[in-house]
Amino acid sequence: MITIRPVYILGAAILLYLGWDIRLILRIVWLGVIIAIIGIILLHQGARILNALYDIVYRALANIITNTIWPWIQGCFDKVQQFTTETSTAIHSLTTFVIKDIRTAVIEIGALIKMIFTSVTQWLEGIIKGEPDEGNKDAPDTANQRYLFLLSLKHGRSFEAIRYELGGQPNPEANFLDWESKVPQGENLPQPECFIRHFAICLLPQLVWDSDQMSLRAKFQSATFWELLGPGLREWEGDAVGWSEEKIESIDGVLKIGVTSVSNEDVSERYYVPLYQRWTVYDVVWWNCFDFAIRLAYMLMHDDYDSTVLLRKLLHDMCLSRIQDVYRVIDNNPYTRFNSWLRGGPMLLVAGAASNILSFGVVMAGPLLFTLGHGLAANWKHKRIATKILPEWIQRDQQLVDRFDILQGLSVELTGTQTE
Repeated sequence: MITIRPVYILGAAILLYLGWDIRLILRIVWLGVIIAIIGIILLHQGARILNALYDIVYRALANIITNTIWPWIQGCFDKVQQFTTETSTAIHSLTTFVIKDIRTAVIEIGALIKMIFTSVTQWLEGIIKGEPDEGNKDAPDTANQRYLFLLSLKHGRSFEAIRYELGGQPNPEANFLDWESKVPQGENLPQPECFIRHFAICLLPQLVWDSDQMSLRAKFQSATFWELLGPGLREWEGDAVGWSEEKIESIDGVLKIGVTSVSNEDVSERYYVPLYQRWTVYDVVWWNCFDFAIRLAYMLMHDDYDSTVLLRKLLHDMCLSRIQDVYRVIDNNPYTRFNSWLRGGPMLLVAGAASNILSFGVVMAGPLLFTLGHGLAANWKHKRIATKILPEWIQRDQQLVDRFDILQGLSVELTGTQTE
């Protein structure tokens, strides 16, 4: 007979309890193994996945920065820079105008007070002495009278463009101007002589110019300038502007044309803007700032005989100088290169002759062919100037005359000016 003891029952209960925990432990261990396997796989593939993800994110960010953010930043910077430049230019121009107007106003007020005092004195003297002679009349008011000047200077892109167009031809040395001098009296100032320059006109108060208290530099700082700045025409650049001290001191030719009382507004609205709008072509050599400046000056002084004669002579002399200098560039530049070959040629000739008669022949034939080719090219360029460029110049001039009647008196005969 089997005896069931309490210890057996306790042992069975313990085994049952432990068996349940063992199953739980086995499940936990199995789950841990699965997690470990998955972790090992992820760790093995994770580096590649992370690298791929990094490349995708990096390229996307780089693309956004390169194509969107950076152009936007650069655009903002360009706008700020443009705004800053335009603002500084406007402030400089405004400051120049204000200073110029203040200086001019002070001088003109002083002259006006002097004129009023003189007029009152003369009026009182007339009352005391009796009525003036019937043949006399009131003198013109000189308070608003201004001198018109045509200037040449070695400054700006017009000057650099014409030098570049002519192959960097060395230009004549600039005439010396003593900017600390008071000038007038004899007014012995150098006149424009070379067309390889920038040209402009200016109006300068007569009282300022005749003053013996201001330097030549200060006088031109009181002037108002009109010019055609090319290539790349922009109307606002040259319409009734002031010049910096550096630009003023680059002036090397001054031609006083006459006296006028026309205002800045009339110069701009009646003459400068209409002429500018008809200036549809800017040719660096043949239809440039000089052609514009002299026509603008003639429009201002068309009713003054002495001034028109002076301007016609200047136009003729400059056109002749332009044609002769262009021909000289065509003729001389290749010759200079050929001449330099001659200076360095003896050793080359000796070596060629010593090595091979055929080589010597080639060496000798090269310069001869070059000279012949240059002569043909120069002759073609001469004929092209005579048959195409000068007729185009005359045609453009005639188109302006047809548009502006007051330019009819400004004509130049260009035939016979070619140099052989």
